[in-house]
Amino acid sequence: ITLTVLEPTLQPTTAKARSTAGDAPILLVNTLGKGRAVTTNFAWGTLDAARTKDEPNPLLEALSGILRDADVQPACALTRPGGSRPLCLQQVQFTDGNARYLGLQQDLLVRGLPEQKLHVKLPQPSLVYDIRAGRQVGTGPVTEWDATVSRGRPLLYALLPYQVSAVTADAPDAAMVGTTLRIPVSISPDGAKPAFHVVRMDAYALGSDTPHRQYSQNLACPDGKGKAVIPFALNDQPSEWRLVFRDVASGVETTRTVRMTFGRPKRRDR
Repeated sequence: ITLTVLEPTLQPTTAKARSTAGDAPILLVNTLGKGRAVTTNFAWGTLDAARTKDEPNPLLEALSGILRDADVQPACALTRPGGSRPLCLQQVQFTDGNARYLGLQQDLLVRGLPEQKLHVKLPQPSLVYDIRAGRQVGTGPVTEWDATVSRGRPLLYALLPYQVSAVTADAPDAAMVGTTLRIPVSISPDGAKPAFHVVRMDAYALGSDTPHRQYSQNLACPDGKGKAVIPFALNDQPSEWRLVFRDVASGVETTRTVRMTFGRPKRRDR
């Protein structure tokens, strides 16, 4: 590999030289208590262009080695068919309590790369949900699966310690026009305390397949519990409204129908 050495006369004192270019140390490590300091005595400018090439990348391997020595590990291992590394791929992990969210995306600034088939491998089993597809990945806890990523179409997964069995919405059968409905919503996990969830509620007027813009909303559900507040207007026509409650992380949903009337609705026997 051809490198540009930044300080050819650099001499270590307490640091240890791990690599050299001629007589110049280019990778030095100094231990400081429980930590370490790493000095790279070369320019990294060629790394960006090398990311797009489907060939061994010594600079990327060196950077990965530095991070591994510092016990900095990626959220998952990613390979392409045949075991080669993906090109220009970024992974991001967000942790919220005992729930984790994993995002995989191809660098938007790099044009011309085709879609890439990936094999995703987690360090430990988890119940995985494909958030954009609204479905569970595999059956039960999984450690690996196949996926396809392309520019502008990132992948987003929820890694949960439990399976979401149901979404419950306690909506009335009927209400008066102009009523503000307050509907308790809850997430039912299997055998665990629920984490923070978001439930998407879409409200559909009778005969419409488009969610009502003012009534549809995202519901914050800390500990799996939240509430929808729907301020029905006084000039709404008496009709049935279809309310769809979908857990964003898992895709599990439930539907409730509320009949709006001009008068006080009569109680219906269940």
